[in-house]
Amino acid sequence: MSKLVKTLFAMGRAGSVILLALAGMQGVAHADEAAPWQATQSLRGSEASGLEGGSAHRPASANAEVAAPILAFKPSPRITAEVNRQLADGFASGDEAAWPDVVRQMAPGALDDQMFRRMLARPLGTSREQMLDSLASGKVQSEFRKMLDAAGYHENDVGDAAALFMICAWSIVHDQLTIPQGAFEAARAIMARHERGDEITRIGDEEKQASAESFAIMTLLIGAASEQGLGVDRQNLQRGVRQMVKNMGTDLDEIVLTENGFIPKS
Repeated sequence: MSKLVKTLFAMGRAGSVILLALAGMQGVAHADEAAPWQATQSLRGSEASGLEGGSAHRPASANAEVAAPILAFKPSPRITAEVNRQLADGFASGDEAAWPDVVRQMAPGALDDQMFRRMLARPLGTSREQMLDSLASGKVQSEFRKMLDAAGYHENDVGDAAALFMICAWSIVHDQLTIPQGAFEAARAIMARHERGDEITRIGDEEKQASAESFAIMTLLIGAASEQGLGVDRQNLQRGVRQMVKNMGTDLDEIVLTENGFIPKS
């Protein structure tokens, strides 16, 4: 497991591992309930505005000016091309060694299932060349940016990408179409409390970018599969998504998404 992913996860209640981007650990207070989104802005260098429901509704241009100092990264086209190539190789071959690091951790018992892998890859095409062309077009990444913006999250921030992936995965596994009001803001505020650790500060931009872009594409693909009305395949989708997240240390059946972010089931 990469240094970044190890750092993003911490041991929680009853031995379950809960992503710090989303969940308060046992014995760790939740973010300021009065102003969870504002609590994150001290790290981002801006003031919140325009909150409605669970989303900040900030325009993309405004989000672009807001940079979390620790988990933010300066993107490189080389890293994007490398992640795209690795994803195309992984989806086409199923070879565990082909995946980007974050996706490799998700793979056992999930992406090594050809049916599940094809289900996710459907929007990208059926051949490696088609998949690589689809990823290189930037359309998938553009859709993820829209999701980030709707949540009030920042494009070049691995914490925000991980949070959105987990929220989407939990929603699919539990057939929840509505995100509780304030959940996005609370999830980000909790991450803000943990961003200053020494391990986080030693993680380089390349690893942060590769992880963020991996989370982004997997979020879009599991979301697209969920929206396709798969019928009898839906259970396979939920099983696969559940296993992907469990491989990274979080049991989605043991946490609940609330207005205060993710919390352990009581």
